[in-house]
Amino acid sequence: MRRPAVALAFVLVACTNAGTGGDIEGSWGLVSFDTGESIEEVKVGDNAEEQPWVMFEADEVEGNQGCNAFRGRYVYSDGELRFEGLFSELKGCFGETPEDDSMMTTEIFIQENFFADESIQVSISGGEMIWRSGDTALRWKER
Repeated sequence: MRRPAVALAFVLVACTNAGTGGDIEGSWGLVSFDTGESIEEVKVGDNAEEQPWVMFEADEVEGNQGCNAFRGRYVYSDGELRFEGLFSELKGCFGETPEDDSMMTTEIFIQENFFADESIQVSISGGEMIWRSGDTALRWKER
């Protein structure tokens, strides 16, 4: 009877750690985004209403894209990140006039390039995390 119990415990631990968390877990603040043509620094009050951030814990993710908060689930394995069941607030963040959507620049970039159904390539080193999708990238710093 002891062997099955030990084997079951091993399987439970292995399944708990597979496909989630690892070195991605924690809180990260967005520093810059690479459009493929230029690298833009995130500037609160210029291209974002507030500092974009993301937090990974177990298989859940939450954060802010610069204007709207989001929440959902994620799978992270072998340097690939995929979001599942994400939902987001729908408020608008504008500059001095409703036509000035510059405060949404960072958020729109994140949504169009990283919250699609495709996997994101992730590299993590020295408190920095890079997300890559095609020619675009996001650079995050550990908070």
